[in-house]
Amino acid sequence: MGRRKSYDRELVVQQAMELFWQHGFQGTSSRMLSAEIGINPFSLSSEFGSKQGLFEAALAQYLENVTDIFARLSSPDACLQDIRALFGTYASFARTPAGKRGCFLTNVAIESCPPDISQPAVDSYLAIISSGFDNCLRLAKAQGALRQDVVVLDEARFFVATVLGFFVLMRSNTQPALLKGAINAANRHLDSLLRA
Repeated sequence: MGRRKSYDRELVVQQAMELFWQHGFQGTSSRMLSAEIGINPFSLSSEFGSKQGLFEAALAQYLENVTDIFARLSSPDACLQDIRALFGTYASFARTPAGKRGCFLTNVAIESCPPDISQPAVDSYLAIISSGFDNCLRLAKAQGALRQDVVVLDEARFFVATVLGFFVLMRSNTQPALLKGAINAANRHLDSLLRA
């Protein structure tokens, strides 16, 4: 009869995600993971295979979180107010201790991580965000809320780049006024797309 696990896999992945988020892949050692999470190295190896396997699990968990956050923009009744609400959420998040870390996957995209595992996660992340903005803007255009000359795909990509920029500003611990100004500018840009 096998030994019972003395740990909760989901909790281990969550705690590992926090460590990778704070220190990056390279800055998080297997020893640190074991010590901070309180699970022995054998159990970590047995459950995830390696630090890279645990990193993959953390990326997958974060992608689920992102999907939940963007669910509203991806819904069939999404509206432009949902984009504004999302931007407001980022402004609130930036004022929290967690906000100082920025976004886990944005950090992964700009840090030195194994590309074979980081790139597919980053691609999925960008696809989730892009799809949400694209859906919301397409619905608004179909309802006549946007100008006819608005190129929805280009604008969705613009808002993806804008959101990534928000997270880089958060991670850099910039002055709150800089992020607030960027969010205000993003909202003004959204206003500029509206039909007169």
